Amino acid sequence: MQTLGVSKECDGCSLSTMSVAPIFKSPSLNGFSVSDHCNYVFIPSLKICFNVGLNVEKSQEQLVSSSSSSSSSQSRERRIEFVCLNDTKSENIQGLLSLLEEQVHEREGKLKIFLPAGRMNYLRAICEGIYGSIEKSAQFVELIGVSDHFKSYPLWSNHPSLELKTFPVRDIVDTENIHCEIGYSIIEKKRKLKTEFLEQVKTLKAHEKKQFMQDDLKFSIEEFIHFSIVKQVLPNERVFECNREILRNSSILCIGCSQFQSYLGYNCDTLSQKENQPPSESTLNIESLNYHILNSFNGNVLILTHLPRSLCLYGECDMYCYLIPRIPPQQRNKLKLLTYRLKRHQVENCPYTLEQIRNIQKERKWVDYETEYLDMDQYEFRERGVYFGGGEQKRKKLDSLFKKYPQGFITAYKYKDKYISRSSAFSLYEDGYYEFLKNHPQLLDYICDTCCDIYDTEPSNIESGYDYEQQDSKEKGTHLQDVAVRRALKRLGREFKGTQLLQLRGYKSPLYFLNPCVIPFHERENIIQPEIIEEFMFKQSVESFWQSNKVILTKKESRDQ
Repeated sequence: MQTLGVSKECDGCSLSTMSVAPIFKSPSLNGFSVSDHCNYVFIPSLKICFNVGLNVEKSQEQLVSSSSSSSSSQSRERRIEFVCLNDTKSENIQGLLSLLEEQVHEREGKLKIFLPAGRMNYLRAICEGIYGSIEKSAQFVELIGVSDHFKSYPLWSNHPSLELKTFPVRDIVDTENIHCEIGYSIIEKKRKLKTEFLEQVKTLKAHEKKQFMQDDLKFSIEEFIHFSIVKQVLPNERVFECNREILRNSSILCIGCSQFQSYLGYNCDTLSQKENQPPSESTLNIESLNYHILNSFNGNVLILTHLPRSLCLYGECDMYCYLIPRIPPQQRNKLKLLTYRLKRHQVENCPYTLEQIRNIQKERKWVDYETEYLDMDQYEFRERGVYFGGGEQKRKKLDSLFKKYPQGFITAYKYKDKYISRSSAFSLYEDGYYEFLKNHPQLLDYICDTCCDIYDTEPSNIESGYDYEQQDSKEKGTHLQDVAVRRALKRLGREFKGTQLLQLRGYKSPLYFLNPCVIPFHERENIIQPEIIEEFMFKQSVESFWQSNKVILTKKESRDQ
């Protein structure tokens, strides 16, 4: 099990604070992944867990071990007091069994379990079997059946502004299996100063502002912040309009990756029909109801989690391949938590052992790339957006350019209103990766914890280290993205600590989510328009900058000639 962002509990809890800060660093919210099984989100400060999944007790053990400063009595304190099940499928029930068995050895106190009302008798029988009798079970567990209607539960006496709210996710009831699904929101009630009084209170001190609002409620309005947890809303099922509004206006939206295989149009059948054509944004299924929920999401935080393999529409989940492409462009910067485990990839006939890779890394030297502006009194602009490709395609393109410009030419880049050398453009290319990884530390952690190094065209790429100019695989094309990632990690003070040598290349490679074709460029306004891209490149991506801003220059002829 991979744990992201384990943190100590805090005295206060504000969903509004969590909504603007990266979730995995928040003092009050953590996410856990349990590999192929049901995933769950745990909020330590509220002692509430959504969708327990398997091995939930391990998350508590990790939380306890991470709090080394805690006393032994504090470490024994039960970490989960409320469990909210969206459904009662097997993964949740198995995880709940583990939790209930641990509960027998915990201190006294009831575990409150919210679940679909149709499965109450089933779960009562399970609890009776664990604790021996209905009476003894009642000492440890309180079952709360949630019907398909809206209801609020004030659970936290120390957080009176917070309450748990339940709502129906879909209006189709599975009468045979009783697998109805319930949505949950934690709602924070706050008072917000009316716009017309903002200027009036700017000069007031903090205690005066508070008094100002308390004296007369007409100066403020009540504000509701939603943190919604919903699981497996499939595209062939209708969702209540009011529930769609709750989802769209939540501060935090948690959604499973299997949804992307269906409602965004990426699935194994589609790929098998077009084996050599990677998916593009045009494959988004914009007619899907769930696409519109995600596309119009107004909150600040997006959580993507795995669902169990049994629930994936086409078997093995492949979210890691299409992470960024599957998120609507305007939502990509909202991704704050990704919980998943990538299956182990073995490089065939790898010429390096792990020890050899570590030794190569020790010998690496940093290379500086300073900005070099070209004197356009000496050069003449010829054309832009020339895509070279690799191998035979690159040779043909170069031959064509040499015939076209027999006097010789250079490849340069236009940045803002200046022309810079190709080596100078490396820094801008790299900055795109630096900004992306800085803003997505959950991916940064994953890369560092999983990889011993990365490569593009072949394993020997690791010999390039931090040097863009050291190209060992010219026959297979220039490789820049692996160098850019290494340099970005170095600038972020991070390093590879894993054991897998992973490829960063096409849409079937394990690190496709780091492909320059899908990584957003950090200075999109400086990409020359119209963008010159191939069908596999995303607009406003790092690769779009690299191709769109590329120019061909030739030396100006001397006037004496």
